[in-house]
Amino acid sequence: MSEPESLQEFAERMKVFLKNRQEFPEEELLKYAGQWIAWSPDGTAIVASSAESEAIVYQTLQARGYDIARCCVGYVDSDAVDLGGALLFAGDDAEEAQGGGPR
Repeated sequence: MSEPESLQEFAERMKVFLKNRQEFPEEELLKYAGQWIAWSPDGTAIVASSAESEAIVYQTLQARGYDIARCCVGYVDSDAVDLGGALLFAGDDAEEAQGGGPR
């Protein structure tokens, strides 16, 4: 594990991550629909994935020598529409309109 980063270092790393993540091809991301994934610290690649569990993704990251504190882990929903980092889920508006509220 690496040394703790300062708030400024974290902010700079996140600027790079978000820029690269936004430029990641959506068609490549959709290959992971229904799976947990881990992004490289710079947001240029998916470095681990599992359809089974988030825990397996963390185990894979550790086995591959990644600092898990610097990798973003999330789930790729097959109903999600990616809009450059913001995810909109199909059905949310309709569910809220029927009194179901946000998820």
